[in-house]
Amino acid sequence: MKLRLLVSTGLTFCFALFSGGLFAQNFTQNLKFKDHSVWFKYPQASDVSNEDVLEKIIKEFELGNSTFELIRQDADQLGFTHFRYQQIINGIPVWGAQIILHYQGGLIKSFNGKAYPASLASTASINTYDQVLQNISSNYPNSATIQFESTQWVANQDEFGTEELVLTYAYKVSNIQPLVQDRLYADASNGSIVASENLIHTGDEKGMANTYYHGQQEITGYLKDGVYILRDSARNIETYNYNGGLNDSISKFFTDNDNQWVEQATFLKTIAIKAVSIKPAWWKDDATDFASFYVVALDADSNIVYGENLSLNSATGNYEAEVNHPMGKGIIGFELWEEDITEEDDFGGFITADATLGVTAFTQENFEGSFRNITLNDPALDVHWGATKTYDYYKDVHNRLSYDNEGATIKSRVHFSNSYNNAFWDGRQMTFGTGDSSNLSYLTSIDVAAHEFTHGVIDFTSDLIYRGESGALNESFADIFGAAIELKNTVDGDWNIGEKISISRPYLRSMNDPHSADHPDTYGFNDPNWVDPGNLNFDNGGVHINSGVQNYWFYLITEGDSGMNANDYAYNITGFGLDKTEQIAYRNLAYYLVPSSNFDDAKEGSVFAAEDLYGVGSVEAKTVEDAWCAVGVGDCEAAVDFCNGKSILTKTWGSFADGSGTLNYENNANCSWLIRPSSGDYTALIIKYLDLEDGVDFLRVYDGASSSSALIAEITGSEIPDEIYSTGRSMFVEFTSSDNGTASGFAAHYQSRTGTSIKENNPNLDFLLYPNPTGGSITISIPASAGKMDVRITSINGKTVKQFNDIDSDLNVNNLETGVYFVTVSTQGATSTKKLIVK
Repeated sequence: MKLRLLVSTGLTFCFALFSGGLFAQNFTQNLKFKDHSVWFKYPQASDVSNEDVLEKIIKEFELGNSTFELIRQDADQLGFTHFRYQQIINGIPVWGAQIILHYQGGLIKSFNGKAYPASLASTASINTYDQVLQNISSNYPNSATIQFESTQWVANQDEFGTEELVLTYAYKVSNIQPLVQDRLYADASNGSIVASENLIHTGDEKGMANTYYHGQQEITGYLKDGVYILRDSARNIETYNYNGGLNDSISKFFTDNDNQWVEQATFLKTIAIKAVSIKPAWWKDDATDFASFYVVALDADSNIVYGENLSLNSATGNYEAEVNHPMGKGIIGFELWEEDITEEDDFGGFITADATLGVTAFTQENFEGSFRNITLNDPALDVHWGATKTYDYYKDVHNRLSYDNEGATIKSRVHFSNSYNNAFWDGRQMTFGTGDSSNLSYLTSIDVAAHEFTHGVIDFTSDLIYRGESGALNESFADIFGAAIELKNTVDGDWNIGEKISISRPYLRSMNDPHSADHPDTYGFNDPNWVDPGNLNFDNGGVHINSGVQNYWFYLITEGDSGMNANDYAYNITGFGLDKTEQIAYRNLAYYLVPSSNFDDAKEGSVFAAEDLYGVGSVEAKTVEDAWCAVGVGDCEAAVDFCNGKSILTKTWGSFADGSGTLNYENNANCSWLIRPSSGDYTALIIKYLDLEDGVDFLRVYDGASSSSALIAEITGSEIPDEIYSTGRSMFVEFTSSDNGTASGFAAHYQSRTGTSIKENNPNLDFLLYPNPTGGSITISIPASAGKMDVRITSINGKTVKQFNDIDSDLNVNNLETGVYFVTVSTQGATSTKKLIVK
């Protein structure tokens, strides 16, 4: 028998595990262990009690003074029962450390999880809760509430790589404005923050609703006091109107007289104050006081419903605000105020609300202005319908009742805050912002609603910690089921996330082409979009970005695709459909992953899930594993797949190669690739590896869609050229080899980029650029007759990094980072561009 044991620092497995007692079996499955994660499958189901398994785990894995406490028991549709245990050391739980035992028919099939040896537990002295609290409160607003929750061990690694379990106090920090929902783990010995976790993961009758995004849909309303409200008591769904506010005290049910939610709602689109009409006497306290105006909306009880800053519009000369707020029931008017830093704010006057459509002018003693009202189908109807369809999906497809599997109330807060660009799950409810009308519209589409609901499901299953790799998996599972629910409930469903709500770009994320949204499709730093999971100051370690890796994996097993990843690994995956893949993803999430799981764990768990569902050695299980190799997770050896014929590449980022792997390419090869990305202005080609028979075998690059286009590069030998650029979006690449001798081949990446094509051109102006390459400064010389010049230096992404006007000669480029730039020189009658290399 051959075992593959992956060893890392920390927990060391005793090989007695394989020799006798509980584990004395002729294994056909490997035990896999990495970073304190263990995955173990029995070749045959065994009649062993939970207690005996756990006792043996503690002994054989040298967990010392550890115990395990049962925290949940789940039965699934395959007849499995999953027992989830929390590791306890000296009576204190270990954050993220759980072991799951999987039984079927009373026999154990496998176990997995994460555990730490008790010998790592710190013996440092401890302080009181209050002493630690004083140390962390200064990092939050005075209005924040900080509440002690529990004492836990947290794994921590110092600067020398020494690992230990630190005793911590866990505190929950909450604040409304600015919005905060954090859990902090403070070292009990000194109060320093060891770890943190963001908790914000951003009588019924049938009726009809005209939704904002999804057309006319059937929803369920509830008759109460003679009117219908957005409540579905059978599913326990409630949808509330927050009228642009933040507090529960101002929330109300949406209402309708006949349960036919087809009337459009009136929305205040903009409010404007004429700058020339504002009398300074009421706001200008002295010569140093500068105008800073805002409005607040009031209800009949003088409660502030929402507030909005006014900014000066240089085009109109007015102070304006893009509001996008429902004028619905309750708003009686607005107050104009001017903000002062050291004094009390100045009150300008009251404006009576007016729901008349179009532009309505108003006049006050101190100013004049206007409203602009429009009518819209209320986005709240999308949320209510989306919650209904999401509930039904989890019930019908996964036999799950609400997010907690116990029928919990599904509460949605709509029209939350004003111009708020977020939707989130906060541990007990969903919240949907209005958007700012320039980047995002109302964040209420079904994929967004299903995404936020799934964060609730995650909280009550694997409870993936919202940071680093586990946080990226958390976001990815929310995307996976958001997409699945959209695909099954709409006629225009696709693999993009947020395509209906996004204004400034086509979508927020793409599961079938993560690079098109600047997300990685390959695990690790070879992918230029990968974020360091340890950098918690950026997106909690890339939770919304690195999610692209598992997103693309799920797309691959569902729909299939072929290509080469950022590790130069070629893949060709045949998908087997959403009805099967959604079961694998859910089973992995619900029954195999633990709070601190990483991408390696996600791979192992998904293979276990596929084997449970479709059998060991099944096509589905093999495809699942192959797809993880395609996204760079796991130990994978690329198969030889020599290039052949013509391939068309339409993604915005990708890779290709001769396909020989570790071998040499074939004689008489003749392969081509038409690179035609779905978006962008021009294409950049980056040769990553090159070894061709010099002067005999060639890689040719054409500026267009075929070999009849202009030849822009002819590459041979082993010297890697600079990046190559097309003038437009299309690029054609051709590889040919002779019939006499070969070499190891090539690998290339391409990227679609926006901006002006940065191909060098000198048709109208001849100028000198030296020294080039440069490490300090450059000199630009042009004919004396050309006069003064304007110079623009752009990065390879088309971004202007320096601009100079009316200059004669030397330019200092000391502060440019190493890389390739393009210098564009313009005179009165000509423009030209040359490449600049900074070393």
